[in-house]
Amino acid sequence: MENKWVLPLVLSFMARADFPPMASTFLARQDPRRFSNGLNSADFLAHHFGYKRSPSPFLSLKNTSLQKKKFRGINFASGGSGLLDITGQTMLTLMKVLVLFRLAYENHLKTLYNLGARKFGIISIAPIGCCPSQRIFNATGGCLEELNDDAIAFHSRLDALLYKLSSEYEGIKYSLGNSYEMTMNVIQNPLPFNFTEMETACCGAGKFNAASKLAADTLYHGGPQFVSPINFAQLAKA
Repeated sequence: MENKWVLPLVLSFMARADFPPMASTFLARQDPRRFSNGLNSADFLAHHFGYKRSPSPFLSLKNTSLQKKKFRGINFASGGSGLLDITGQTMLTLMKVLVLFRLAYENHLKTLYNLGARKFGIISIAPIGCCPSQRIFNATGGCLEELNDDAIAFHSRLDALLYKLSSEYEGIKYSLGNSYEMTMNVIQNPLPFNFTEMETACCGAGKFNAASKLAADTLYHGGPQFVSPINFAQLAKA
């Protein structure tokens, strides 16, 4: 295995989240790299796919665990890791990611295909220009449209890439979640989703566990305006 595949996982162990308020729940105490004080969208998706709980982190498993008959999956997610090796070391702008897109994303998908993967559930970038951490740089307090334009461009390129790969490689099926449209739909129409405050950051608590469950439900059951060409539920049955 080449170092470029190992580095993101090694770096992720340097990022810890076992401090208040993240460490105040059993989930965070189980994994010091969980930057959430509750279930995130990936956890809710795991429930939709029939898991009682999310698969254990890969680096926490013993080699013998991989041989058990009841073994159903591996969770490679870990705080601080990312698509590019440089993630977690220096700041990388979204525009640079777009430039590296063909090198950073297509090769990874082809490698996964060669390892046996045939179904891909992928989520594009949300309207990051509307995050409170970015809106502080706008004198009016509004969204940074330049960042949002980059997010839209990323989704467009990702959509074209997935279509291309599914045409060239036999057996590939995919669902692409449009995180930008999903998020903007809530921001522009908050009341049907029981949201009344759309300007400040959310703590992640509440009856519906903030937006994480909503995002997972939309990815799993949503229509083509939010996830295409099929949703995650249809992908699981394909």
